[in-house]
Amino acid sequence: MGALNIQRGDVVLSAAYTCIPTVLPAVWRGADLWFADCEKEVLGVSQAGFDEALEHMGRLNKTPKVFIPVHVYGQVVDRAVMDMARDRGIPVVEDACEAHGATWWDGSKVGIKGLMACFSFRGDKLITAGGVGGMVVTDDEDLAKGMRELRDMLPRQRSLRYTPSIIGRAHQLGELNAAFGRCQIPVLATIIRMRQQVLEWYSQLLPRSVEGKWHGRRSAAWRFMVMLPPGVDRVRVMDEMDAMGIETLPGFTALNLLSMFSEGEGHCPVAEDIGARGLCLPLHGGMTPSDVNSVCEALKFCVEGKV
Repeated sequence: MGALNIQRGDVVLSAAYTCIPTVLPAVWRGADLWFADCEKEVLGVSQAGFDEALEHMGRLNKTPKVFIPVHVYGQVVDRAVMDMARDRGIPVVEDACEAHGATWWDGSKVGIKGLMACFSFRGDKLITAGGVGGMVVTDDEDLAKGMRELRDMLPRQRSLRYTPSIIGRAHQLGELNAAFGRCQIPVLATIIRMRQQVLEWYSQLLPRSVEGKWHGRRSAAWRFMVMLPPGVDRVRVMDEMDAMGIETLPGFTALNLLSMFSEGEGHCPVAEDIGARGLCLPLHGGMTPSDVNSVCEALKFCVEGKV
């Protein structure tokens, strides 16, 4: 956001259904956040959500300086939404933090359709750098130069080493951490195929009482979420499955509902519903059909046995 010169009062439009780190750089720059609703299936920003957000902004004479779509759980954002932003001249920053190795409709990897894209190397991602760090990619040389200056804190030019022209931060990824991440790249495609196989087993064994958010073959298959039936206590289901030795996670709470963003603009009913009823099940390339069956049987008991 610093390299894009986002200033206090600038408008940043973000996906509503995402994890809070998506928007924190904009918050730290003092931007005004607006949120766009998501699709019911792949969970990325929907065409209707994007249009509604821009229409609302237009009534207030506001225009987003940046749009942040998110490849949620490794599923690729709708191509049409990217085209809509491009046609309106709105710079796009892809949040690909959960989508290492996912592919666009033309077979290219996510991260190249926007002005820049962000990837996370946190410990639970498909590629990790020892639990820390991330990466920003761009083909814009000026942006790359600006980001390096912000990252390094001090100029790279030796003669100007102690004469910085901007206030940066020391955000370098350590060499050992980077090497740890690089060695995983050759096996990434295999890891994704193994996880997609697990998703196929889920599609065969999942109880009918829950709705699975299925991934296509272009997905990175980072996380698998189901929608619990209305009225089912998600906390109870999570506690009971935890007692059976099965760890689950809730869906993301729609960002427009978080207390710190109460002044943010955007009513996002789809994202709010998914955030309230979504439940993420275990997903790992080392799971077997027996493992998946055990998860599905436990889920069925917790949901159908005590609705």
